[in-house]
Amino acid sequence: MIMQRDASQETAVDSESHLLYAVSLLESMLINRRGEIDSFVPEILTLAVQKFEELKNAAAAVTSGGAVDLDTAEDQTLMFNLVAATAFYNPHMFFKILEAKGWTKQLMDAWMSLLPPDMPNGSPGSMDWPQKRLSAFGLTTLMDVPVQEWPESIRADFPRYIDRAMEVVVDMNFEPGDDEEQ
Repeated sequence: MIMQRDASQETAVDSESHLLYAVSLLESMLINRRGEIDSFVPEILTLAVQKFEELKNAAAAVTSGGAVDLDTAEDQTLMFNLVAATAFYNPHMFFKILEAKGWTKQLMDAWMSLLPPDMPNGSPGSMDWPQKRLSAFGLTTLMDVPVQEWPESIRADFPRYIDRAMEVVVDMNFEPGDDEEQ
């Protein structure tokens, strides 16, 4: 018996699940196959950036009165998991791809805006602990590249990226309510 699926019956939940599963698979490949899937990395990073831009544009079109579409914000953060995993996979290649596409400054600024404390815990699109860990790994792996080899457009921001990596690590150890008087 051959099973067929009617694509018209796919729901938004199915589509969102597929996105989550696809990103999880790609992250796993990038993390566990360092140096073995170089030919796929440019396509993975391009996919992540294009999907992030698509989601950002969709959110801008849908958002009214300052409301934030929670699913879109979470999906944008999900796309930056792939960005972080790509940086972790090979920081030299990561910078080379960004420079070739002309995305370096814009993408790094967008990534920094999604990190705590700019994106407080519990806010739409905020990162959970594994996402923070992946961003911390991605950012600290970028430090393997000598600052003289960083793209000119972000070289002056090198200290900022160190600070952001440290802020993420500190935030990973923060429990909601720790700052409240008891």
